[in-house]
Amino acid sequence: AHAGVALATSLAAYLNAGMLWFVLWRRGIHRPGREWWLYMLRIVAASGVMGLFVFYFVDNSVWLLWSAWQRGLHLAGVIFVAMVAYVAALFVLGIRPRHLMTQ
Repeated sequence: AHAGVALATSLAAYLNAGMLWFVLWRRGIHRPGREWWLYMLRIVAASGVMGLFVFYFVDNSVWLLWSAWQRGLHLAGVIFVAMVAYVAALFVLGIRPRHLMTQ
């Protein structure tokens, strides 16, 4: 049941963001340039790398055999290493810290 709530919340957030972007685009407030699409493609690719990393390296067959402490420590490690994989993928794809700064 809790997975359904998480899914519904995520889908509602995507729908809300999409509708907001559409209204801003329709009113001419936000007009993405060519660089924006390439930037988004790089973000999506890095997210895919992170997702594949987690899918490949997480072995859930032993999850229920571990204690809560072991699960928490393992989960923290997986999250940290997935974060490193995401940042490394962004770097390889050409995203640098200066690209993330607002002007």
